[in-house]
Amino acid sequence: MKNNFFYGYSKQADLPEKKRLLFTEFMKNNVKINQADSATLLTGVLAPPAAMAAKKAGESLPQLKMIKNVPDVLFVPSATVVALITVRFSKRLFMRN
Repeated sequence: MKNNFFYGYSKQADLPEKKRLLFTEFMKNNVKINQADSATLLTGVLAPPAAMAAKKAGESLPQLKMIKNVPDVLFVPSATVVALITVRFSKRLFMRN
């Protein structure tokens, strides 16, 4: 059976120092630090201006006239998230090979 953190934590209700030590040990054992690589960071910085430029360019094309109906407040963050997801998946794909 796995170590039940909640059971041990609730038993130490009257000892705050012991609860703090138990919590820090739990966090050290179960939390993995994730660092963003340079590709993700660059994509996060460059995707919003690129999305705004792509939206402006797309508004002039007859095939993409409907893009005018999408507000910038929705288009730019969604394009940024899609770009970040694409970077993550492509990184995993290239690391596998």
